[in-house]
Amino acid sequence: MPGFEVIGAEEQAEIDDVFRRGGVLFRHGFDGIRNGCYKVRDFESAFAQYMGVPHALAVTSGTAALRVALAALDLQPGDEVITQAFTFVATAEAIIESRLVPVCCEVDDTLNMDPADLERRITSRTRAVIAVHMLPRWEDTRSGSGFNYRMTEMQAALGLSQLQKLDEFVAIRQEIASYYDRALSIVDIHTPWQHPDTASSFHLYPIQVTATSGISQQSLYKSLSEAGVKVNLHYIPVYLQPYYARLGFYPGYCPHAEDYFKSSISIPVYASMTQSQQHRVVDLIQSLCHAKVVKRIAGVAL
Repeated sequence: MPGFEVIGAEEQAEIDDVFRRGGVLFRHGFDGIRNGCYKVRDFESAFAQYMGVPHALAVTSGTAALRVALAALDLQPGDEVITQAFTFVATAEAIIESRLVPVCCEVDDTLNMDPADLERRITSRTRAVIAVHMLPRWEDTRSGSGFNYRMTEMQAALGLSQLQKLDEFVAIRQEIASYYDRALSIVDIHTPWQHPDTASSFHLYPIQVTATSGISQQSLYKSLSEAGVKVNLHYIPVYLQPYYARLGFYPGYCPHAEDYFKSSISIPVYASMTQSQQHRVVDLIQSLCHAKVVKRIAGVAL
């Protein structure tokens, strides 16, 4: 379960508080027996304050948030919604489940939506764009297709505790990513591109092999996995999932997204990762990939 390593006494205390004060797990109702315990309301207030916005409304997942956001736009069946091809499949699924038509857009070297390709994909039927922030950074009583998107008091109790730790978690991930950036700079691979004026939370740390890396994506994945390093592949372009062929998508629709998926792997980055674990990941990659070739002209390294 992702995140289990950062669940501790603080989370347990918040959950225990729910049961001490009546054990009501619904965000609304049962006012007479809940003894003023409204964890979802508290979480919404704390999250809004953290984000510097007037209001926040909690739902059960990111997928639910997309569904509710699309419902709030009052779009009509058949309207087109553009999103990027390189994303978790739930982004496009939310569009389809809303009876809308997904249109996949290419990504650029930042792994975010390519503005030029976005412009090319806009038609008279385009009604919305879902931008995905790769490598980041409504009223929940509404439901659709039989789903209930209300966050429970237990989820909110965990969220309240985790929110207090969020800055620490992000700082640790950024430190690990900074170490990877430095340590892997001598290897002939591509590390995540970062705009100098932004800061990533490094939910993922993908590396990309090239024709001169000396190893294929699959071989690197296999070697690291066999060495006990938990690596992953992110993300298969959503339109390559079997369902999307019936919507008119085909291999080559977004070639840059496909090339990245075929040549990249995500290496471990998590809040409880030790320095020795980080060093082992780096040592293995350095041993498996070619070093960068340093060209010199008149004695000057380029």
